Formats: sequence, structure tokens, C-alpha cells
Amino acid sequence: MHLNIIKTSDSVYQVAADDYTIICDSSVNKITVQLPPPWNNLGREIVIKKANSDRYKLNSNIVEICCEESKIDINNSVVLKSNYSTRTLQSDGESWHIINKIG
Repeated sequence: MHLNIIKTSDSVYQVAADDYTIICDSSVNKITVQLPPPWNNLGREIVIKKANSDRYKLNSNIVEICCEESKIDINNSVVLKSNYSTRTLQSDGESWHIINKIG
């Protein structure tokens, strides 16, 4: 099984149709990851990881995960503060759910 992985440092990243794992390098700026509507993605999993390419910088900017059309569990957004923390999300067709959390 091969799943798509992408690295981004864009301040806003719109999740693409073939994205599975998204590595967010927040060493330079805050990153907002915008999830697609859950009703168009029934059963889909997305993994989002916060990275920091500047090994001399202990703290980096946050990564915020949001979906304009829905909540994530009961929240409007999820914030990753710790370097190398990860969230795995899955859609049930009505909303996005955190099904795994590291950091």
C-alpha cells in the first residue's frame, strides 16, 4: 500500500483530494491546514504532523487544523503546539473525528 505524503510550509494549506499524510514545517510561520467537507470524504483518513526543519530552534509556530463546513470532534479547530506532534482524522460523512493523537 502506498499513500500520498506532502510537505508544506505554506501559511495556509488546502488539503488536496489525494493527500494522506501532510508534514507541516512551521519553523518560519504559523500554518493553517484546511480540511475538505466531511460529507464528500466518508471514511477518509488524513494524518497531519507538525515538524520543524530548524534544528537549532526549539519552539516553532503552531499548526492549526480546521474545517469551515464542520467541526473536528466538538471543536472549531485543533492546534498542534509541540514539535513532531501528530493528529489522525477520519470523516464519518458528517464531521471529522480525531482517531489518533501523538503529542
